[in-house]
Amino acid sequence: MRIPDTLLLALCPFGEELPAERVAALRSAFAATMKDADFLADAERMRVSLAPLPGDELQAIIEKSIAYSPAIVAKANALIQSAELNR
Repeated sequence: MRIPDTLLLALCPFGEELPAERVAALRSAFAATMKDADFLADAERMRVSLAPLPGDELQAIIEKSIAYSPAIVAKANALIQSAELNR
């Protein structure tokens, strides 16, 4: 299955060097795609569940997650690895 470019765009961190007006245009295009009838019909046909987040909410989640201390990140990684080993 090919991942739509708009989905990749939503997942791509842009960084501070991208002008704010470009970020706003990209977020607007993504939001419009998430409401597009043809896109939604394709997702339903492919049995893809969509739960899009607005760009500002996604950015806040990413910023919060990268602000965790290294000790917390190490504990989370250990838990994930333990869970994978116990499958």
